[in-house]
Parts: sequence; structure tokens; C-alpha cells
Amino acid sequence: MIYKKKFLTIALATMFVMLIFTPVSLQASQVIVTIDGRQVNFTDQGPTIVNDRTLVPVRGVFEELGFEVDWEQDTQTARLISSSHEVVLTIGSANFITNGESHTLDVPAQIIGERTMLPIRAVLESVGYSVDWDVTYSDDSGPTTGVVRISTSVRRGSENRNIFSKSDAIDENGFWKGIEALNYVEIFDYNNLEIPNDVHRISDIEIEQEIEFILLGLSYPRIMDRAVTEGDIVNIDYIVFIDGDIFEIYRNVDVDMIFGDSDFLDEIVEQLIGNRPGDTVNVEVTIPDDYFDDIAGNDALFVTTINYIVGLGASELTSEHVLENLYEFHGWRTVSDMEEWIRRELQEWAIIRFVSDFIMNEVNVSSIPEKLMWYLEQVTIGPYKEIAADLGYTMEELAEMLGYESLDELMEWLRERNMEIARRDLVLQAVAEHGGFSVSREDIEDFFEEIFGLRDYDLFEEELPYITKLILQQKVLDHIVENAVLL
Repeated sequence: MIYKKKFLTIALATMFVMLIFTPVSLQASQVIVTIDGRQVNFTDQGPTIVNDRTLVPVRGVFEELGFEVDWEQDTQTARLISSSHEVVLTIGSANFITNGESHTLDVPAQIIGERTMLPIRAVLESVGYSVDWDVTYSDDSGPTTGVVRISTSVRRGSENRNIFSKSDAIDENGFWKGIEALNYVEIFDYNNLEIPNDVHRISDIEIEQEIEFILLGLSYPRIMDRAVTEGDIVNIDYIVFIDGDIFEIYRNVDVDMIFGDSDFLDEIVEQLIGNRPGDTVNVEVTIPDDYFDDIAGNDALFVTTINYIVGLGASELTSEHVLENLYEFHGWRTVSDMEEWIRRELQEWAIIRFVSDFIMNEVNVSSIPEKLMWYLEQVTIGPYKEIAADLGYTMEELAEMLGYESLDELMEWLRERNMEIARRDLVLQAVAEHGGFSVSREDIEDFFEEIFGLRDYDLFEEELPYITKLILQQKVLDHIVENAVLL
């Protein structure tokens, strides 16, 4: 019995030593990695825990973060490259280099299951991200499970806000980096897209409605010598009182109140009927439920001063009227000039809407590359990260402040929106690839001259890839519209 007891003691001691010094590798399913609340999916080798350190596949995580991962077999070196960072790490080395600066790992990078694995916290923090993790045990002897949480948002005061630029994922030609759209889009006859007759045919009624809208923008006489009647457009000043308190945010001057805009505004205008310009009228209304939450449903007093009644001008539009009031801005000399221009503009907008709907709903897109979705996620989440950093919030806290139940709900809303953007971008890029569309320096100069009145764009050099993409997309759309076949 003594021998057996001694043997058992040695066996237990040996097991204890093995637990300390022998790597214990867990299955990928026992460790979850998330980026801004979104779980990362690993195709083969997943995260593992070795000597109490969570090791994560370099390629799986960093490609999700938009890095290009290059592997040098001879030197066993991985290079992680983004638009603003380069990280170099070598298998077996406890040191790595970010943008020329040396850093230290808790344990060296190593290869497990033919994948480069490393404790990613130090690397991610060196490029401005933050990493947290929760580790739990199912029981005293059960396997370790946990969640590695990577956040690309930072708190206020950080020198590196790490806000993703719109140009980070776009090349100098205006194409999404690493994405060939023709692999995903079935090309269509963009040189002869047929436009149904009922789409581009513009009726006389549509032209008349547009003329009425244009005429409303002209400087018409101010009527001061009669009372307000039903159907009038009335210019007013007002101050709102709720429960006897003045709301400065609801104080306004020189407002054209148009009968028929909404039930709420109609209720205000109706109480002005019979009063004359110069009169001050106490208008009592109930604020609708869909207005600002702090005042919705409350009874309110609008202390309203009638400034004047907006005159609608001449009852009959003449060429003399067009020449006098519209030539300088539009170049129209006659009513016929005006009607012809309006017809062309309405027709062009109808065709543009048809083309946009066609791109979104009719062109066959086999799938949306996840890389593109990640790019768009970074672009659209950027403003939220910036706000969170300014306020010192986490992204989870900001999402709740904005009325979402969780960060996942905010991200899902952004993802649905980005799916539409991704589809449009893929189709337009596919046409550009197929048709050899490109953007010249002159195109860029023309763009800046039209927008800013200058042809020098040196100050916008960092955002030039994104601007080039916008110009390229417009060239593609213009080509489709200009070459459309009207049925």
C-alpha cells in the first residue's frame, strides 16, 4: 500500500508539472472574437488559449480589420499593412515592429494548425484599437471559455482616434481595393438601356405644376391691405409658450405659413383667417405626438404676428414676365423656352430615377463581398466613433444613448443600409471595369471648379481616392443616361 501511495503521489505531481509547462490548446468554438460587437468567423484554425494567453489567427482578425496580410516563408515573417500602419512580426520572436517602433509580446508568435497565431492585444493596441476579454470556467475541471472583444472606438483624450477615412479602402482609380466587381455583377447593356415610354413621357400637367413651383420662388408683392382668407400664404413671426414658459428654440421670424402643408399648420393658419397684416394673434393648438418628445402632446400658445400676405403675382404667365424675372438666372426669354427646359429636366430626372431603380433592383448581383461590407461599415461607423470619443463613451453606451437597444441593433441598421450602398457601388464599378471608364486629372479639376470655384485640389489629397470614386460613378451614370434608348 505504501508503494502504491508513493506512485500515486508521483503521478499527481507529474500531472501538476504538465499542467504548468505543457501548452493546453482549446477548440476554436470555446473562444469567441468580436469586433465592435460583430463576431469574427474563422474558416479553419480558430482562437486557442496557450499558457493562459489567448492566441488568435493573425489573418482572420486583421483581414477583418481591413489589413492586407503578407507572409514571407523564408524568414517566417508576417507583414500587416493598412493605409496608415505597417506591423512586422516573426515566428518565435517576442518582439514586433509597428511603423518602425519596436514592441514586445507576452509570448512569441507561433504556428498552430498551419496558421500564424499570436496574443493580439499588444499588436492591436499599437495601432490604436482596444482589447478586453471575459474568461470563465464551466466547472473546476471543465474547459476554459471566453470572449475577446476588440473595439475600434477609443475614449476621449486618446491621441489616436483611429477614425477610418473614406479613402482608406479605395485605390487611386476610384475602385474598391482588392475587389473586382465583375466577379459579382452580371453586366447589362449599359450602352443601350431601354427606358419605357411611360417613364420618360412628361405630361403638360407636370410642366404646369413645375411652373407654379418656380413662380412661388419669385419676389411677389406683399399684400398689406386686406384680411387673411382661406388658401393664403401668410408670412409670420411667432413665439411659442408651453405651460407659460417661453421656448427660445421655437421662436421664429419671417416664416411663410402655407395652408395645406399639414393638419397642424392648417390649424394655425385657420386661426389667422379674418386678421390683417400687423395684427398679433394668440393661436392655441396642441403639439402633435410626432413632434419633439419634450413638448409632444402639450397645449401650446403661438403668439403670432402677421407680417404680410404673399401675393401670387400675375394671373397669366407671359413671355415678358419670364424675360423680366427669369432670364438672368435661367436664361429663358419666352414661356416656350421655360416649358421646353422644364420638360427636358423632368425627363432627365425621370430617366435618372429609372436607372437608379434598375441598378438597385434589376441587375443581377451574385453576392456582396464581405470585405466591401467591412469597408462600408468602417466608413459609416466612423462618425459614431468620433462622437463616442468626444463624449468619452464606449460604442455600446453611445448606441443606447441614441435609442438603440444595443450596439448590435445599431450595427444591424447600418448593415442593411450598407447593403444597398454596396450593391450600387458594385454595379457602377463593374460597368467602369467593363467599359474602361477612368477619371483624368482634368475631370478632378473640373469637379473642384464646379464645387469650390478653384481647380487646385492639393488640400484634398488625402481624400482624393474617395473623390475620384464619386467622379467615376457620376461618369458611369451620365453615360447610361445619355445613351439610354427611349421607347
